[in-house]
Amino acid sequence: MTRTRSRPIRFVKLALACLAAAATAACRAPASAGGATSLSIVPHVVRFADGHAVTAESGRLTVPENRESRSARTIDIAFLRFRSPSKTPGPPIFLVEGGPGLSSIDNTRNVMYPLLPTLLEAGDVISFDQRGVDGYTRPSLLCPESWAFPLDVVRTRESLLAIARERSRSCVQFWSSRGIDLAAYHTYASADDIDALRTALGAPQMTLLGGSYGSHLILATVRRHGARVSRVVMNGVEGPDHTLKLPSNIQKQLENIGRLVAADARMRLLIPDFVGLVRSVLARLDRSPVETEVADPSTGAKVKVVLSRFDLQVVTAQGLGSSAFVRQLPAAYYDMSKGDFTWLGRAVVAMSRGPVGRAMSFEMDCASGVSAGRLARVRREAGDTLLGDVADFPLQDVCDAWPAHDLGDEFRGPLHSAIPALFISGSIDGRTPSSNAEEIRAGFPNSAHIIVENAGHGDREMLMAAPEVRAAIAAFLRGQAVTLSHAALPPLDFAWPSTAGPRR
Repeated sequence: MTRTRSRPIRFVKLALACLAAAATAACRAPASAGGATSLSIVPHVVRFADGHAVTAESGRLTVPENRESRSARTIDIAFLRFRSPSKTPGPPIFLVEGGPGLSSIDNTRNVMYPLLPTLLEAGDVISFDQRGVDGYTRPSLLCPESWAFPLDVVRTRESLLAIARERSRSCVQFWSSRGIDLAAYHTYASADDIDALRTALGAPQMTLLGGSYGSHLILATVRRHGARVSRVVMNGVEGPDHTLKLPSNIQKQLENIGRLVAADARMRLLIPDFVGLVRSVLARLDRSPVETEVADPSTGAKVKVVLSRFDLQVVTAQGLGSSAFVRQLPAAYYDMSKGDFTWLGRAVVAMSRGPVGRAMSFEMDCASGVSAGRLARVRREAGDTLLGDVADFPLQDVCDAWPAHDLGDEFRGPLHSAIPALFISGSIDGRTPSSNAEEIRAGFPNSAHIIVENAGHGDREMLMAAPEVRAAIAAFLRGQAVTLSHAALPPLDFAWPSTAGPRR
């Protein structure tokens, strides 16, 4: 089964094929306490990225779109269940994907599958797509347009914000005219879906594992349904009031990269002061925008792009979580300092041609919102940092165009729980730094925190590339104490600048 994925640029089907009719006796369960109206499960063969296949079950859970409404409208939550071979399995493990808006089912097949044997030793594994996700649930709330902002003019915060608001209003109109209650798509509703699925599957308790926005949803589920949660594993932690990223953390990420460059014997000769280099390139674009020519990824034709300081701030701040992006960044800034802005031009064209994303993503983030204290801090820090407050642009500034159900300060407040918790952070994760996990961990007395050196924002790096982390997860799921506090991946192999001549 091949499907084109539209990754969210913040700004910038159950075709889970059922087997032949003679072999697809679907099982049905009565409505659950979580509001489910029906559950159907069929045998299914899951083919993973490396080509091997595993027998599993695919299913759909039908739930109310809005549990607070008398409307009879329902939606489907798609899931896969992998059965544990253990004779004494523990609670099922729910894989809670991030984004918000990414498909857990796709992620399990393409990324998480090396971790499955470890998880299956502890219990059944449930991979499910959240409501509104661009995956196998119905409806799948993709916005129909691309950003399509002009390339031949100097873009400013104000001009891009006007386009973002117009695209937001257009997406709202598109889905609202089709009867979708967009305000029903928020994190508490997804938490209730998880508990409804647990109930429908007949599990008294569940274990939750996920990262990034997935950890945000896990924490909401603990707050709402904690009595049914056995334990949690969260990597790249996004707490209840972490939806808007702090400019100070983005600045710290630049400084971390500077230290990594200084530790690289070859790169430090070219770039003795990475943060200073960033400052100088931003100042150059502030003095005078630059015009470059790059290939349009949709047509292959050459297009002219005018590049501004704001373009570079957005592209840099929104990529800093990924180690793959960090690996390229020093070389990109070195090349720009020498007059080659091809890297930035390609990134801007890709954003303009890229999709607006998912209505679900905007609704979830806008409903989670930001506390007054956090917002004041973001605004206070923005002027003192090189990249300002654009890590989530244009999120906070377009929420008034979306009919989001603000979950309020109770949702965003501190969380206290005795549930055993394992936190995992990457040392070069610019979006969900280890300080996030430490802040949330203060409310989880039965917890451990592993920091993985040289890991960025992503399940693959933190959960699978370090074998000692996998072993710690396995021990934690068996109820054993986790003593590991640090692990390490190999140092980043930085890309070499194209303007620096042959790599030495």
